[in-house]
Amino acid sequence: MYAPTVDYINIVTTADTQVQPYTSGIRAASNAENIVLEDICPINLSGHLSVSVDPTVAALVLNALDPGASHPVPCAPAQAPPGV
Repeated sequence: MYAPTVDYINIVTTADTQVQPYTSGIRAASNAENIVLEDICPINLSGHLSVSVDPTVAALVLNALDPGASHPVPCAPAQAPPGV
């Protein structure tokens, strides 16, 4: 359950092998925006770990935190996180 006075953004990826099914991260709520990463950038197959350092995800989060800023959302293949 979500707090009614908070807006949420859920970003999920079909390439997540840790959270299955990936749709478990999608929530139906009037104050939640659900984004499937591959709907934004089909060539970005970031997994569970790589979303934490992914430029596409970072831009989506920045835009959600500050909608007036309008950061461009890049679309590129996923990169492995450092040390992985």
